Amino acid sequence: MGDIDTLLSLVPHCELRGVFSDAVAPAFELTVPAEELTFGDTSNYTQVNFTAEADRLDAFLSTKVLLCRVRYIDNGVPKCARPRRRDETKHPFLLISLSTSFSYVYQRRTRNLRLWRALGEWACYTNAHGLLLHLWLGTFSDEQLNTRTVSTARDVPQWLAHAPKRSIICDEPSLGSGHVLKTLAALLAFRRMPHAKGLVYVDADTLPANSSLTPDAYLSLAPRATDLIGTTSHGVPSLMNSGVWLLRNSVWGRQLMHSWWMNRCGHMDQRALWYSLFEQWRHERAAFNFSSSIFEASSKDKVGYAIAKSYTLPAVTTARGVLWGLPGASEADGSGFGSGERFACDGVCGELFIASGCLIEPLALPHVLLLPTSPWQDRASGSRMLPLQSGEGSAQWACHFNTNSKYCYKSTSLEPRPLPKRSPSELKKHCRRKDSASVHSSTWEPGFRYVCRCDEL
Repeated sequence: MGDIDTLLSLVPHCELRGVFSDAVAPAFELTVPAEELTFGDTSNYTQVNFTAEADRLDAFLSTKVLLCRVRYIDNGVPKCARPRRRDETKHPFLLISLSTSFSYVYQRRTRNLRLWRALGEWACYTNAHGLLLHLWLGTFSDEQLNTRTVSTARDVPQWLAHAPKRSIICDEPSLGSGHVLKTLAALLAFRRMPHAKGLVYVDADTLPANSSLTPDAYLSLAPRATDLIGTTSHGVPSLMNSGVWLLRNSVWGRQLMHSWWMNRCGHMDQRALWYSLFEQWRHERAAFNFSSSIFEASSKDKVGYAIAKSYTLPAVTTARGVLWGLPGASEADGSGFGSGERFACDGVCGELFIASGCLIEPLALPHVLLLPTSPWQDRASGSRMLPLQSGEGSAQWACHFNTNSKYCYKSTSLEPRPLPKRSPSELKKHCRRKDSASVHSSTWEPGFRYVCRCDEL
């Protein structure tokens, strides 16, 4: 029931046209050509009860899942910049967001900002930069979400397809994370547009905080061997945040999405992302080993998730010379690094990363470029770069407004943050605490967790 090919075949294409301007009432028109259905009407929006239409659409989504191309229309009240002309048949870049119901996007307010307006901001952004905006709507049944079956879909790694432990029911069906649907959205988008260069995923409660930045600005940093670009957390550090990330349309990138989906059981999709990255790395680099039992146990509850969170980053920081810090690796050697000395995080960067779990420069991992959560000076070009997300106003590309929407528009210093006043040895004593967890103590390595907030160092 949870086979990827089967699930993706159930998702029809749809077109969503939206009026996002603050000057008129929000309006939409969503068509599903395969079903010959239309919800809303933007040609006569003053006469339409869009709340009722949103409810009718949600009733349809109780049995259907959609992946919609989103287009901005102004209805005589211009809001967006003039659209950039782009040949959509020549390696487009996609931007994808997700909601399990349409009313959540259309009616929900988070910290005084309607999510519909946030979607409109992304519509304007993609309009101006020539990206293609898509919105995944709906979810699958509990049976489909919680049954893990071995997939025969293309791009599934052989080691994953032949793993017998995958053919099981989630231990706690109620914990099957709907958020992990983003992996299916990515795979389906690539299947429908196989010539796409890549995609960026953003949570529905984000908006572009710095519209001058584009995915190409980040992809230009990374060599062809980099397939995933993400950031750590600006608070207590974690390996990678799953709210905003860039993915190349590559075999490795699609394999990661398959693995992430197969590991989806449990609380929070970030646990599944971390587990999937570790599995990919272990099968590429024999010297890297980790305790799978940590992740298997963490699928059962929030406590288990916290254990996995405190385990993953120390496991990476202590893998210097195995996962990172290899300045001699080149794009041609097949290592999956391809960064040369540019993102080796050597010197002070490496010392601070080991001591606190926080980055001041990008870090090259196999097929992954991990970005800091504060601005940094690129060594090669000398230009100033901003993180994908940081929680610091305009000093980021995408802002989560689940804390305070007004803060996303706050003008913030774009200069690199000063180095911590404490030395790495002092930070190591201050920021690394012995882990007191008794569960799985026999496999608990390296035996500490990070406690400092990166934005306060």
